Amino acid sequence: MNEKRVLIIDDDTHTNDLVAETLRLEGFIPVQVHSGEEALEYLSKEAVDLILLDLILPGIKGWAVAEEIRKNPRISNIPILIISILYPEDTELQKQHQSIFGYVCKPFDLNVLVQEVHKTTRK
Repeated sequence: MNEKRVLIIDDDTHTNDLVAETLRLEGFIPVQVHSGEEALEYLSKEAVDLILLDLILPGIKGWAVAEEIRKNPRISNIPILIISILYPEDTELQKQHQSIFGYVCKPFDLNVLVQEVHKTTRK
């Protein structure tokens, strides 16, 4: 059993549930939140091994969540994998944050996402 905790930050319930179930079947422990505020609240109390972050969120946007994570020494080393409808060339985020380990564009192939999650959690 993998036992690695993955925080899924996506306001789309269908996507969040689908990713969580897929990761559960792969042996990960998915933790689901639907907003940046929920994510930061969770991370203030709990540790995870990987963050899957949508950029377009209600309230605090994904960029701001990544920035808050980067500024907090307790959680700044957690790798972030972006899952977004925005293409990497549409954003400077990946260049600005060392903790961004990858980018998977929506709609995504679940197999590609799983490969990226495995690759990122092995680093």
